[in-house]
Amino acid sequence: MTANKKIINCTEDAVAEMIQGLLRQYPETLKCCEAPYQNILIGSHYHTKERTAASFTPISLISGGGSGHEPSHAGWIGCGMLTSVVCGGIFASPSIAAIRAALRAVPSDAGILVIVKNYTGDCLNFGMAIEMENTSNNTSPIEMVVVAEDVALPREKGVTGARGLAGTVLIHKIAGAAAAAGYSLSQVATLARNACARMGTLGIALETVAVPGAPATSSSRLPDDCFEVGLGIHGEAGLKQCPAMTANEMATTMIVAIQSYGRIMNDDDDTIVPMFASGDEVCVLVNNLGGTSEFEMSILANACVTELEAVHHVKVRLLYVGTYMSSFNMHGASLTILNLTDEMIELLEAPTSAPAWKKCQYSKDPNAMVPVPVPPELKTKSTYRALPPLMIQDFSTVARKMVAAAAQSLIDHEPLITKYDTIVGDGDCGLTMKRGAVALLKCKHLDTSHPVRLFTQIADLVSSSMGGTSGVLLELGFRKMATYMSRAKDRNITARELFAAFQQGVQAISFYGRATLGARTMLDALIPASRVENADLLQGMAQAARHGADSTATMGKATAGRSNYLSEVSLQGTPDPGAIAMALVLEAIAASVSS
Repeated sequence: MTANKKIINCTEDAVAEMIQGLLRQYPETLKCCEAPYQNILIGSHYHTKERTAASFTPISLISGGGSGHEPSHAGWIGCGMLTSVVCGGIFASPSIAAIRAALRAVPSDAGILVIVKNYTGDCLNFGMAIEMENTSNNTSPIEMVVVAEDVALPREKGVTGARGLAGTVLIHKIAGAAAAAGYSLSQVATLARNACARMGTLGIALETVAVPGAPATSSSRLPDDCFEVGLGIHGEAGLKQCPAMTANEMATTMIVAIQSYGRIMNDDDDTIVPMFASGDEVCVLVNNLGGTSEFEMSILANACVTELEAVHHVKVRLLYVGTYMSSFNMHGASLTILNLTDEMIELLEAPTSAPAWKKCQYSKDPNAMVPVPVPPELKTKSTYRALPPLMIQDFSTVARKMVAAAAQSLIDHEPLITKYDTIVGDGDCGLTMKRGAVALLKCKHLDTSHPVRLFTQIADLVSSSMGGTSGVLLELGFRKMATYMSRAKDRNITARELFAAFQQGVQAISFYGRATLGARTMLDALIPASRVENADLLQGMAQAARHGADSTATMGKATAGRSNYLSEVSLQGTPDPGAIAMALVLEAIAASVSS
């Protein structure tokens, strides 16, 4: 990272203003304590008539820690999860005084369970507050459960031990549901500890966290081409740095680490066994560390579930994907695997009013992933009328050379097109064009027997491979060319007829794309190419397209396409990537024939 830009007012007020924002979002769920303890949040359900009229008094559940891990922990306040949360500063444990105030704010004759992540500051401050309350007039019995499910550090790594990570949220849910069901304090604490012992988490980051107020250089220790395995949620260094990985490799790394770390057999036998075995039912939590896109998260979740089920033969019973325990804006993800019991499944599936909790939608039903049938008419291949006679010698051979040359040129120049589109567009033009080009080159049965068949097939390939606005426009152009030529009943197909079809295709792109010459689009190459009158038609088209494409670099403004959103200053000096792509295509076609 080279910058540390944040949407805040000032670092000193950031936590307080974040809490106010939460209260505005969830006024019926969250309340805060009065000054000076506004950093203590309490669930509205604690004071409801339903609670006081219940046949039992549920225990209170308290958690907390440093801020910057949202939605943890305030997002888990609600009936069936936490009763109260104490928010510390950014990545800083809350004060002992604030924790004591929280313990007194939600008393319960049934007791209070405090759930703490295994970080020294949290354990010390929460522990001290509990001991001080136990020696005061506080009548609520208190127990503390420490979550330490991090598998990055070896078990023998000193007294500090494993850290508490995203798996803490699953403990909140299991313990909260048990408390709501009437479990006693000792029962909930035992259940929570058992769940902790059956769970492992590993995080991997592409970029480390940039803490508000810290210098931009403080988060730059990770090279651009490296991932970091096992770093903590406060940005502390991980187990190792390694070359960048694919989603599948990332899933494998996390799963193998969790599996090999293992778990303790049971209370009576401290033998370490694998975290899961073939046939076990597990809960999978794929957690966004704060700066990872939903797109990436879905790919990673798919990779994790696929490997667990196909390679390890584990039954993924519950799947949760999203932001549960973030590290502010860290680009990365963590994987938590919990080896389930029937009781844990029931408690994780129990309802809760906590605003950040999303009910699991995962299904083991084999029919759940069966694709919906496509309407029969969409499966049928294109049919053709009686096609006009083709009068172009060696059309099939020449057409194959043209298609191959054009496609290869787009592939070779993808970095250049992408570079331009990153400046004046959304950065996808080069890859979009490349996808279409690759599809053309991979097509083993390209029908070059007649222009109508060829253009129709190219349109189909473009449709299925490219996507984006460019893909739709090019598909429209090729379909219009095919339609025009298929209706040439009274004339033979000559080179001039092909050029006329090209003109029709360009007009269709202009009509449906609502752009014309000078709008700073691919049409600035295509329209000049469609107007040439040279004897050497292909060479003239290529030259006209190149001149038109280059001219877009000096156009003052764009009236269509993504560039329309940019200022004139941003556009100056950079040609339109779509126009450049079309010029490259026509140049490659002309060169393939001349060679």
